[in-house]
Amino acid sequence: MKNPFSNFNEEEFERFLERYYSENVKSLLHEFGIEVSAAYISDYLPPKQLAENCPLCNEALMVNRMSKSQVRRKEQPIPYCNSCGHQISSQCTCNTCKEIKLENLEKIRAENRQPKSIKDFIFPKKSVQIFENYNFKKKIILGALINEFISEDENLVKGFPAYSDRLAPNDYLNSEYLNIIASENFFDTNNDWSSISQLTRPEYFEKIKKYLNLKLNIESDSEIDLKRVIRNFSQGFEITTEELSPALEFWQEINAHEAIAYFLKDQQNMFKGYLPVEKNMINLFIDLVRRYTIGEVHSLIYTAGNLTARECLEKQIVLSQCLYRYQENLEGYAVHASRNSYVLRSINRVSNYKASVVAKYFFSKILKLPDDGYNIVPSINHLRNLLNSEGEL
Repeated sequence: MKNPFSNFNEEEFERFLERYYSENVKSLLHEFGIEVSAAYISDYLPPKQLAENCPLCNEALMVNRMSKSQVRRKEQPIPYCNSCGHQISSQCTCNTCKEIKLENLEKIRAENRQPKSIKDFIFPKKSVQIFENYNFKKKIILGALINEFISEDENLVKGFPAYSDRLAPNDYLNSEYLNIIASENFFDTNNDWSSISQLTRPEYFEKIKKYLNLKLNIESDSEIDLKRVIRNFSQGFEITTEELSPALEFWQEINAHEAIAYFLKDQQNMFKGYLPVEKNMINLFIDLVRRYTIGEVHSLIYTAGNLTARECLEKQIVLSQCLYRYQENLEGYAVHASRNSYVLRSINRVSNYKASVVAKYFFSKILKLPDDGYNIVPSINHLRNLLNSEGEL
């Protein structure tokens, strides 16, 4: 289909655009003789050229025109380069940015492989709390890390290289968890434990005892007590009555962010990029997982993605604009599903997308759920039943 604005001069288009954001769109399109649905007219708005140039190739930067709904949500357009594909965003996935990130990651990994003294992992005892005094989320994160570090026979500290890549379901939640780790001094996140990954007895007990005494504030020098604390971490702790609400909120957060990770992955696969996740989208996913399993939310994302792909192909919409259309379609489906209590089919977990370290620990060790909680809606009743089975109530 021919772009309806192809015959507009600059002055005519600016006049149309000014009225578009303030008037009834359907009436405006009729007045200008534009035969396009009001819901899709934003897909045809030509991008705006900025005065700034791309920092990578020096070509002029562009921004897509915002739809009325995007303006109402106070979204900000992301400048992009039509020549090299670079976006002025920390989430840019152009080839140059991918190479830079990969180079930086390899540099960090190379530095972390250098042998470290055990004293590099020791912090003053007064800088940490006793484990039992942490709130629920912090105990889960710390427990998940200990579970990854300690071998099954509890006699070795395993290396855990690049654990931050898979700590949480996506980069947004990953950053939050890493900030918690850094602020609470759980671990020195700049170091890799490969230098003490093959400790054997008696080295094991003496060195790990020093570390855990200082970091976890374990008062006893007994090896039995040390093993008990490690076992409490690795096998999972019991939820208390006071932790019911925090546990439910954490469950919903993990499920929402796993669904967000799938959404980001689908955007990347279909449209070669993805939009930054704003607070309103996080709230949308949290609302969805209160009603649906992760598998059912994935089905909703899949349906919205297929609809968007067809629309973009039929209307020849540029890829960058398709991302906004995808988000709007998903929001529309989500609102209708929630309001009308739709029954959604569940799709299987993507084979190459596994649950994160924290999610696996939470579902298998704390909630005792199969399939990493993939097919269960977060429920306060399940948590109460868990308490009943453990004799807490």
